[in-house]
Amino acid sequence: MIFRIFFVLLFSVFCLVSELLAETPSLVARNSVRLCTQNLFRVDASKKEAQEIARVRRLASRVSKADCDVLAAQEIAGDSKTAATRSANLFRDFLNEATHKNWIAIVGGSRDKHIRNGFFVNTDIASVVSVESLERIVLPSLQPHGPLTHFSRGPLRIELAIHRLEQPVFLYSMHLKSKANGWRDVSKLQFESWRIEMAEALRRDASLSKGIVAIMGDRNTRHDAASAKVLSGVLRIDDFLNGNCRVKPEPDLRAQCIDMKKRRAKFVPIIQRSFAKQIKKKDVGSYKYKGKWELIDEILVSEGGRKHFSERGLLFGQGDGASDHLLLAVDLMLP
Repeated sequence: MIFRIFFVLLFSVFCLVSELLAETPSLVARNSVRLCTQNLFRVDASKKEAQEIARVRRLASRVSKADCDVLAAQEIAGDSKTAATRSANLFRDFLNEATHKNWIAIVGGSRDKHIRNGFFVNTDIASVVSVESLERIVLPSLQPHGPLTHFSRGPLRIELAIHRLEQPVFLYSMHLKSKANGWRDVSKLQFESWRIEMAEALRRDASLSKGIVAIMGDRNTRHDAASAKVLSGVLRIDDFLNGNCRVKPEPDLRAQCIDMKKRRAKFVPIIQRSFAKQIKKKDVGSYKYKGKWELIDEILVSEGGRKHFSERGLLFGQGDGASDHLLLAVDLMLP
């Protein structure tokens, strides 16, 4: 009888531990840290409607299913940094509940009156060393005698110290100018020239970071557009300034160059390389435009640090209605 009671108790403890391990990935020995990026579709703490709260909970559930440890976030809503921080903290609380991890929220500066970039970091696996918002950077210009330009929404750079990893990790959350109100662009290029300037400035800053580097977020243009090539380093702004390249008008916005220099990418687009054939056929992407998939979000890792990352990236969230963008993920491997 005593043996039977002991066996039942032992079995119950085993089931409880198994359930906790299943629900709490951070308790399991990990050989990687999962880096993710997600456009939140304007998570806003001031919106109290039940339908919106349910959507934000689904978004937190998506992050849980993707098993993210760090989330680069775009479209944290708020008409001030204080208001945006309330929105970020709301989502952080939902993340804590959905993932059983301990998250902190970081919100950046912005020249946009409504939305900002940010990060959510699982403090069980990483500590934040530094935070810097880049909205005040003056962009390199395609019009040397024109007015000074800046990021429409400042990219946010954080430095992380990750347990078991000796090198510092620098991550960027980006959200480049969209094509919205493109009729205002006198060049008729849907603000692609401005995105080229942003991409050049962002790549230059990331190139100065000494450690493992990843640029994550929403480019707001296709993988084969001119600004995407500039962000990766295959093209540079000088290629357009010296007349070697120009931007083809919509719908392509690709670079047309007299002499296409054979440069290696300084920053490797993981998602594009993982799904190259499907993306070309528009069977895979991160956002649907006019009913067809386009890869307008990306995770780019420094070419020199490519060995630290998994071979393939991942996509999550299709059909759950949590955001108009999918979640992108890549694994940073631990020694």
